[in-house]
Amino acid sequence: MKHLYILFSFFFFVHYSFSSSYKLVQDSIKEENKSKNYTISVEYLKMDGFKDKSTQDDFNGYVSDLINKSVNDFKKEMIGWVSTLDAQSEFDIGNTIFLQDERIVSIRFDGYQYYSGTAHPTTFFFSVNYNLADNEPITFSSLFKGDYLSKISGLCIKDLIRQEKEYAPENTDYTAIKDGAGPGDDNFEVFNLMVDTLHITFPVYQVASYAEGPKEVDILYKDIISIIDKKGPLGLLIK
Repeated sequence: MKHLYILFSFFFFVHYSFSSSYKLVQDSIKEENKSKNYTISVEYLKMDGFKDKSTQDDFNGYVSDLINKSVNDFKKEMIGWVSTLDAQSEFDIGNTIFLQDERIVSIRFDGYQYYSGTAHPTTFFFSVNYNLADNEPITFSSLFKGDYLSKISGLCIKDLIRQEKEYAPENTDYTAIKDGAGPGDDNFEVFNLMVDTLHITFPVYQVASYAEGPKEVDILYKDIISIIDKKGPLGLLIK
């Protein structure tokens, strides 16, 4: 199935670099289980050289817990998995850095999994946005004030419909987009912070068919300045 992995990797390793006094270094988990016929190949980032050792340890522990949970969930699925095919099941994770500075680090973990015997592989995502100044993860709701969900939802739906019209102009049913990008926090779980932009990833099936793959929307902070909580994490980035 590795050739299929290549087809999905076009959105995987886009890298945004920023100058900082610390490094984000790769760690990995590699495993092959011959009896259950699966492989695991995970790359994830750890912080090294940050000025506050306690913050560094907390960040690394937070990321490690997320990665290990994801790996262990797959391994639990494999315990009872039965396939009539010789093909191996696979579980892979890579990462994309969106922001790295002394105040905030934002990473998206880009996953791929294939269960032997199923029709096709799938992809998944989860993000880590970490406030280094306060030593805590950043939640989506902590970025905003007021009726932020209606504003974010409206902008996402508008852009996703634009993308859909370009991809399949014959399609005029936007129900999946309106549901998957509707005004609910759970629709925006995979978000990343950039210097001047909020990046939102919609996994496969959330707003479009499997064939269309995941969707992504960029929203400039200047376009949502009225709902940004300047006392929250984004206050560290906007002027």
